[in-house]
Amino acid sequence: LATDALLAVLKSERGLEGLDQHNTVELISHLQDSNTSDKEALFLIEWNFLPWLNRFSRGTPVPLEKQLATDPAFFAEVTRLVFRSSSSSNDDDEKDERRVQLATNAFKLLREWSRCPGVQDDGSFSEASFIAWINEVIRLTTESGHLDVALSQIGHVLTCAPSDPSGLWIHEAVATVLNRRDTGEMRSGFTAQLFNDRGVFAFSRGEEELKLANKNRQKAEALFSKGYTRFASEMREFAERYERDAERESK
Repeated sequence: LATDALLAVLKSERGLEGLDQHNTVELISHLQDSNTSDKEALFLIEWNFLPWLNRFSRGTPVPLEKQLATDPAFFAEVTRLVFRSSSSSNDDDEKDERRVQLATNAFKLLREWSRCPGVQDDGSFSEASFIAWINEVIRLTTESGHLDVALSQIGHVLTCAPSDPSGLWIHEAVATVLNRRDTGEMRSGFTAQLFNDRGVFAFSRGEEELKLANKNRQKAEALFSKGYTRFASEMREFAERYERDAERESK
């Protein structure tokens, strides 16, 4: 009944107008938790109600994020909706209202995506699934001319990767990919997301920046000791950025 009602809203002329956002998000959350809900219908509902599913409403597009993390073709399609192809010379792409809405939803989904590829429903990490997903995404986005932006977006979500059973702060399968010669954009996206994850912060005369610098330098050294030299270098440069910020604030 709830699924049919929400789908009917999408088909109505008024659309979301007049709905109570809080109660609607609560309803969607209940459908996400239900073992009997229609997953395909829920996927459609999440996509259309995506602007309402955010940290302020405490709503999360669970099936959509899972689809991103498990279906390389879906990730590639979402990336194409947001970013222009590097091989495209057409500056007059159609920008009707529907396409703008699709691009807006796709950008929001990518920006708030937090499920790392390879993570299973039970929380475990499958190295084979992760590698297969990465390889297929690279193939698809290379063909469409979206490789660089795709690598950057992947770098963002890899900050959510689990730690390694050996004790390394990030899973070694993920570290291996981030260390490859051809994934520089991914490493840049990774550290950019680490910086953004800090969020709002208060002035501390550089003390907090020094703590972050030390923390990230330790991570860099741990990577270096395992032979992930390129990834370690990126993390070391990231730590140095905080050291410069600390020196500037202390003055």
